[in-house]
Amino acid sequence: MVREFVQRCFGSSLSRSSCLNYLHRLDFVLKRPKKRLVKANAERRVAFVREYALLRAAAQAIGAKLFFADEAHFYADVDLRGKWVLRGEPAVVDSTSPRWGEKASYYSAICLETGEVEVMELDGNSSAATSVTFLQQLRAHHPEPLIVIWDNGPAHGGAPLRAYLTTPDLRLRLVRLPAYSPDFNPDEHVWGWVRAEVTANTCFGTKARVREKVGAFFRGLADRTDEVKRRCQTILQTKADSYTAAVHAILQPATHVDPTLALVLGSGRDITQCPQANDPERSCERPGHFVSAGAACFRCGVSTSRVSDLLCRTVLTSQRSSCKLAVGRSPVVVSRKRRADRRTTVGSAAGGATVNACSCL
Repeated sequence: MVREFVQRCFGSSLSRSSCLNYLHRLDFVLKRPKKRLVKANAERRVAFVREYALLRAAAQAIGAKLFFADEAHFYADVDLRGKWVLRGEPAVVDSTSPRWGEKASYYSAICLETGEVEVMELDGNSSAATSVTFLQQLRAHHPEPLIVIWDNGPAHGGAPLRAYLTTPDLRLRLVRLPAYSPDFNPDEHVWGWVRAEVTANTCFGTKARVREKVGAFFRGLADRTDEVKRRCQTILQTKADSYTAAVHAILQPATHVDPTLALVLGSGRDITQCPQANDPERSCERPGHFVSAGAACFRCGVSTSRVSDLLCRTVLTSQRSSCKLAVGRSPVVVSRKRRADRRTTVGSAAGGATVNACSCL
């Protein structure tokens, strides 16, 4: 390509070594490219970062565990990777050419806060039924409330999953990643770790041999939790950290003071509540409302009973309306038409409690 460019623009012919010398002089380096998924929705990705920041902090507050889940296949044939060889020696890896069906398939889920990795061997292809089986295993091994984040694969939806989610007292919530966003899923780093440490440049020949080696790797992760937490961080966690202050403002106990009234009355009086806190007919006429734990709306004063209630209502609302985090301002702004106060049943991650939802939601 470089030689063609020089020939076309300058009419000169360069050898391969000359092209490489010029590229090095101009400070070019050779890198293996990564996919840039142009179908990904940038706005949805930004919104999900805010939603994840809320989920992560609220899960910590209520003692829930947050898992990222995914599936992967490991083939018995050689997985070619770069390897070190002496200069002038060929890089060759032996292969017995096993058939394509000789593969080991797995579900896995990773909790970045604890470094735990949950694994399930999969026979055949993944489906909604196998996803239910994996969620049942996850539920059985972890008694805490669970939030499971995974992608939009066809195995992550369907009638078996919908039926399973109606289980009483399940205390499990499913969250979808934005489309075309594998870089947000830490479980992808687990699969890459397996390929780098176990299957790279190795031909196992049979599915049984693959399962033996990959299974031993996963069992060893129980003693490598610190390394799991360090190696599996993604850009999602890095971006969510920038919302720490705003999320803290949402989850801290509310001490509601109306700023306009405080200015009018001065500092001589102790203002602890907005004068319109119990008058939704007056306060909800404006489209902007601020939501916080303990006093769900800074204007209408309809309060939530627990942080977990706020978790479910806030995140679900942000997926349906123009809810967004206002960094440096009040935590969550929800712009919507006026609605009558209603009672809302929050998701099973919050224990299925029923709370008064603010009319602005």
